[in-house]
Amino acid sequence: MSQPLLPPPKPLLRRSRATDFVEEESHEATRLRAQVLRAFDALPFKGPALVLDASNTRVVDDVWRAALEATLEDMPAAHLALFDLEQWLGERLAMDGTPAQQAAFERLLAELDEPTPVSAIPFDIGEVMLTQPRTEIEVYRGVDDLLTLDQLDLADDEDPAAAAEDAVPPAEEETPEDA
Repeated sequence: MSQPLLPPPKPLLRRSRATDFVEEESHEATRLRAQVLRAFDALPFKGPALVLDASNTRVVDDVWRAALEATLEDMPAAHLALFDLEQWLGERLAMDGTPAQQAAFERLLAELDEPTPVSAIPFDIGEVMLTQPRTEIEVYRGVDDLLTLDQLDLADDEDPAAAAEDAVPPAEEETPEDA
């Protein structure tokens, strides 16, 4: 007697990175990636272009920037704030950089490590105040302090604010005590 044929067992399905659910990126992660890429673009260090040999087709203008983009994309959003572009670029230059690029990078690091000179800033603000000429500044308090409604001779139907703008204050009379 022959045994009935059974269907083959179903294969076990496993989730791979290609089938993972893509989480919506936070705006903060996108902002941090863009900030790192802008910082890299501002540096004078550029990698070689990736060119196909047979057709001389340029695939990527800067291989290092493409590698940086891939590194940032693979990095979890929580770790982006800890990313060190200086360290990443130093490792990239050590592997693929020319001696001139490596020397320029060392000079840049030395320049950044130097303390900023502060000799142009006065140590004591009192020294600055002593050298400044002293001038008296008149304080403007407003039209209300200069004119009163009695001086304006307003009619009942006029707007006090409009009349105050048009009015000229009376000249102060000199008294014999002032002279």
